[in-house]
Amino acid sequence: MEGYRWFDLCSRQLRNLNGPYWRFHRHLSQELSTNYRTILALNLLKVDVEGGSPYGTSECESILQAQSATLSEEIRILKPNVIVFLTSWRKDEILRQELPGAQFSAALDDNIHLLARIDGVHAGQLMFRTYHPGFLNRLPGTRDRVLTTIVNGIREMR
Repeated sequence: MEGYRWFDLCSRQLRNLNGPYWRFHRHLSQELSTNYRTILALNLLKVDVEGGSPYGTSECESILQAQSATLSEEIRILKPNVIVFLTSWRKDEILRQELPGAQFSAALDDNIHLLARIDGVHAGQLMFRTYHPGFLNRLPGTRDRVLTTIVNGIREMR
């Protein structure tokens, strides 16, 4: 838990603080009228390889084995009501490994790649998976439509 406190949602990494990921994070908290610290940020892959994502590298499989069940343990301990995975649909297999029983369905425009709702994992938790905001920003109007769909889902849950 001390690591989470120290990181403080990127507040010590000023060069990243205004990046697309954290802008999305702050926009979501503003839309929900909540403190940004009430929205947890987790990475599927907990380490990088030479400053980048290990996904697709030769090290990826050993990293996944080493961190097996870490994500589900974080979720169990932290008990979030809502989880939004900002990643590619190409990583759905990692989510299926980490979250047994996960069932994906399209949540926007019948496009499961764009925004998926994830059910069947933990009762009472709302889960979504969408692209990283850096990619969403390249599709005109898409980031806002994704955010609106997520926010509406959360409001319905309340």
